[in-house]
Amino acid sequence: MPMTNAMMAAPNLARIRAIILHVEQSPQFPDKWMLAMEIEEAECLSGPHFARPALRAHAFTIRASWDLPVPVRVEAEAEYLGGARNGVFQLKNLYPCR
Repeated sequence: MPMTNAMMAAPNLARIRAIILHVEQSPQFPDKWMLAMEIEEAECLSGPHFARPALRAHAFTIRASWDLPVPVRVEAEAEYLGGARNGVFQLKNLYPCR
């Protein structure tokens, strides 16, 4: 197997504060919400640290419905999934904040 510069993403976890800039419901899964966000603050909780302030990134969350206005500032636990160039954050325990 050839060696690459690939980086292992999971397991990792960060606590973030971010601004959700765009929300779109997944056409395949009605409880999956695709997000565009800008991270304002990030605290590494475990594993490699992928969340950084000022980073604009794609994310998703699982919720029955999306009832928050956009843009909205939120706090969440964020796990980075995927490769170094085309990964996505999964946001859990997401709630609006000031």
